[in-house]
This record gives sequence, structure tokens and C-alpha cells, in this order.
Amino acid sequence: MNCFAVGNVLDYFTDDRLTPGLREKVSAHLNQCPECAKEASLLRAVKNELSRFETTPLPERLRNELRKLISAESRSVAIVRRFNWRLSPAYGVALGYVALMLAASLFSLGIPTQAFAAEQPQHQSGGKNG
Repeated sequence: MNCFAVGNVLDYFTDDRLTPGLREKVSAHLNQCPECAKEASLLRAVKNELSRFETTPLPERLRNELRKLISAESRSVAIVRRFNWRLSPAYGVALGYVALMLAASLFSLGIPTQAFAAEQPQHQSGGKNG
């Protein structure tokens, strides 16, 4: 494993939430890489310090206010997504297809068909054969 890959799973490693195979690979990397080993040690120390703090439940009023804010934010995001069709790639593709079909139909109106050409009178040229 490289340092980038280890950095992505270091939090899970320090919480012992990796599969045995992946945990073994991370351990092997930490044994060979002093920088990553130092980062893992620092992460463990921070987690140990944070675990010493006592958790206090939020007051019911604050919890209700947070729920209202989250709900209002969710609704506003849903409204923006519903009306923000210009940014959707699917709408862009559909609009491009409609424009292409419109252009093709207009272009085809300007090209005479074989039946149309057969109905037109033949012009005689001023040459010997005609």
C-alpha cells in the first residue's frame, strides 16, 4: 500500500474497523513508513483525548430547532433541484437531439425529392441535340 491509500483508511484502522486482510496491509505499511506511523499515533492520541470528554445531550428545544432547519434546507434543495433543469445533462442531451431533428427536418425540406424532380419541366439547352 502507498501513503495515500493508508491515509484514506487510517481512521478505520485506528478504530479497528478494517477487514483482517486490509488491516494486515496497513500494519505492514505502518511498520515501514515512519511518517504514516506518526500520523496513526497522533490520530490515536487525539481520539483518546476526545473520548475523555463527557457527552451532554442537546436540550429538546435546540434539537427541535435543528430538525426544523434541516427540514427547511432539505425542502429548499429539493425545490432548486426540481427547477434547475438547465444544469441537468439529460436535458442538455434531449435539447440537443430536438435541435438536431429540427435542423434535419428543415434541411430536408430544401432538398427536392426524386418525385419532385420528375414533375419539373425539362429545360432544353441550346445545343445541337436539343
